Amino acid sequence: MTHSSSSSEYGNYIVLNGKRLSLKKHPTDFSIIGHSEALKTQTYQKTTSISTNMTRVITAGVAEVNGLMTEARQDSVAHHIYQIEGTDEEIIIDDRIILKLRYQGTGVLEKIIEEFCLHPEGRMGEAYVLRLTSATGRNPIKVANEIAERDDIVYCTPEVMLEIQFHQQPALFPEQWYLTADLISNLDVMADSDIQSPEAWEITTGNPEIVVAVIDDGFDLQHPAFSNTRIHPERRDFEGQDREPLAEDRIIGNRNFGDYHGTPVASIAVGSHSENSSMRGIAPNCTFMPVRIGFGRMARPIDILEVFRYVSARADVVNCSFGTS
Repeated sequence: MTHSSSSSEYGNYIVLNGKRLSLKKHPTDFSIIGHSEALKTQTYQKTTSISTNMTRVITAGVAEVNGLMTEARQDSVAHHIYQIEGTDEEIIIDDRIILKLRYQGTGVLEKIIEEFCLHPEGRMGEAYVLRLTSATGRNPIKVANEIAERDDIVYCTPEVMLEIQFHQQPALFPEQWYLTADLISNLDVMADSDIQSPEAWEITTGNPEIVVAVIDDGFDLQHPAFSNTRIHPERRDFEGQDREPLAEDRIIGNRNFGDYHGTPVASIAVGSHSENSSMRGIAPNCTFMPVRIGFGRMARPIDILEVFRYVSARADVVNCSFGTS
């Protein structure tokens, strides 16, 4: 077993993509996982939603950070928000670590779980996902860095929240020039940049046995574009944990952060060819499986993996109109 860091140093860095990066604590902000009564009793802090079940607390300064975190930890999990030295890029952690063993079946995993009071939560490929508990006594960065220095570990890293970025709609979307060259009139669009949909429709407009999944924000399933569309019975809302992946409005301040993206994306893929539809989908006779991720601005990698696993077991074609930074 090899150790190169002291206990006090384990919380001062993070290893991402094989690089060791120095960290500093955010001077005013921290995160809370789950519900906390401290957010109700304190009146001077601002809060904003980071993702499902995670809140960012914005305070006036270091003294307030420490005081509020102490209160929040009485009934929930609270972590510092970190910044990378030199760039100030933010690192927001969850309460899980991701660990890969060098060798299987040696009992190392069981010893680590017992020593650090961890709870197994599944796999990400060959790696194990372990949740910290109140008995762990350290935050995920310290635990992961300490475990990572053991000879029988390939890597161990805290789960870092990923920022979700939805693709923007093209300016010419309503004119659907991409379906056929007959619609192309703008000189900036190449003459053969269409997908020749009318020719394809002479062969097929889709098959109900083919399931097309769209992973996005919410969907307006009452929109005329879906008037004759077959909706898969195992459609899913991963935020509401039900089978109603409907669009919702989210008003924050004076801005609407509602679900605006999923409906037009799905209408391109499987929009109906009925008389009351003002546009044409590419495969209207396929079965549409709407999947609302509802992660908010940030997402846990294992939650994204759960969505992919769910969809991959049910769909033949999957569209993901989002990415990460």
